[in-house]
Amino acid sequence: MIGARCRKLGTERSGLVSFTVDGLGAQEVHARLAREQITVGANGVPYTPLDMTARKLSEIVRASGSYLNTEEEIGRLAAAVARIARDAAA
Repeated sequence: MIGARCRKLGTERSGLVSFTVDGLGAQEVHARLAREQITVGANGVPYTPLDMTARKLSEIVRASGSYLNTEEEIGRLAAAVARIARDAAA
């Protein structure tokens, strides 16, 4: 299945969500979200070398939600990531 994949490990939840989109690099996902005025981070192995190397990840996208974000903003992020993943699969 092609799509967006949450890359968080563990059972505790937080406002930080790491993900990848199949077929696209983190910088491309970052750029596409930026065009929609959605701010995320794009990190490579140097950011978390032990974790990413162990999981064979070269890069990830990170979205950080907080009490300052509205439900509408979180919904916009989710919809945009879903759209980007669909477009990448086409």
